[in-house]
Amino acid sequence: MRALIDTLDLKHSARAFLQLVTEVVSTDIQKRIDQGELPREISDILRASGGDVRTRLQSAGIDNLGPVIADINGSRNLTENNITNFRNYFAPSFVKVIAKLHALAHPKGQTGEPDSGVNRPHSQTLAKLCLLLITTGYEWPDRKTGEICSGQTLSSLYSDTRNSSDPLTIHIAEVEARLKGKRVQDRFCTYYKFSRAERLAEVLDRLQRRPRPQTLWQPEWTLNLID
Repeated sequence: MRALIDTLDLKHSARAFLQLVTEVVSTDIQKRIDQGELPREISDILRASGGDVRTRLQSAGIDNLGPVIADINGSRNLTENNITNFRNYFAPSFVKVIAKLHALAHPKGQTGEPDSGVNRPHSQTLAKLCLLLITTGYEWPDRKTGEICSGQTLSSLYSDTRNSSDPLTIHIAEVEARLKGKRVQDRFCTYYKFSRAERLAEVLDRLQRRPRPQTLWQPEWTLNLID
């Protein structure tokens, strides 16, 4: 035990050990990306990260799936009803806020905010509200709200304007067309997927900008992990 504590530098705290493991994992991921072992495109990584829930449950030792499925379906039904009620109850407030944000983003007689990008405080908030409305229901609260929202775009700091299928740029009109006729539970995950892609882009960007540690001390037991 004493040898293990000394080797992993755990005498005072686990911070050094955790930092070392983080460096090892980050270096390994970057090495695999450079060698083509991992996909580079965020959309490809998101597709690869998907999986069968049944397989994951079984690998965790959960074989009796009947009660699990019943519990999940009950939770989904309750969540759908709560979100629908929330949307219907606050619909008049959404209409007022959306109209106000649009007026702030495009004041009369002044230069308005650009159509895309993250440096748009009013338009970004407006786009998020529009996305919330179109992904939690089938229709806009009124015609004017629909007209305003259809022209909105939600951007990320990591948006790729050269990529027409960029998961980090959401055009509300395109989302509306893509979700037409889809079930409510299929619509709910739209913003979650955007947030997940943005987080992934942030991690990849940090890895690519991180200077490679050349003289970082690494105990013998880490060499196999890197190689």
